[in-house]
Amino acid sequence: MTSCPHCGCDNDAPPRSSVQHRRFFAVVAAAFDQWPHDHGFQPEDSEHLRAYLLIMAGWKEQAEVQFSKGDPEAIEAAAITLKVMMKKLGKRVFANVDMDAKKIIGVMPRSIAYMTKQEMDHFEACRIFGRIDDIICATICVESTDKLLEEAKRAA
Repeated sequence: MTSCPHCGCDNDAPPRSSVQHRRFFAVVAAAFDQWPHDHGFQPEDSEHLRAYLLIMAGWKEQAEVQFSKGDPEAIEAAAITLKVMMKKLGKRVFANVDMDAKKIIGVMPRSIAYMTKQEMDHFEACRIFGRIDDIICATICVESTDKLLEEAKRAA
């Protein structure tokens, strides 16, 4: 991406935009209010939805814990270990058991902090937030997230 669709910035390495950051959180909150009840993922709150959307857009970290196949105690211990590790990091974790590979895979969103460029720079934010906009539009059947925000303002 060469420019930001929300602030018009087209410098080589612009700083993250607080306007873009706030808009992202507003879009997720509006999407939470419209999230379909028959969707395979049911978020507990907008923060849970934000974690899910970041992971679905590819902005994620992954950790794995091996276990002995067929040993229920080892599987349970591995799952608890993974959840404790992830909880200590202060991030939501989504865990899947892969019985064939004998491991539990934990996936969590990466930080989107905008005060430092180390985690996500401006153009990466444009790319990830654009993917999330596409996921939201497809999931809740809205033309654009701008329309979603307009609807949320009218409803408030």
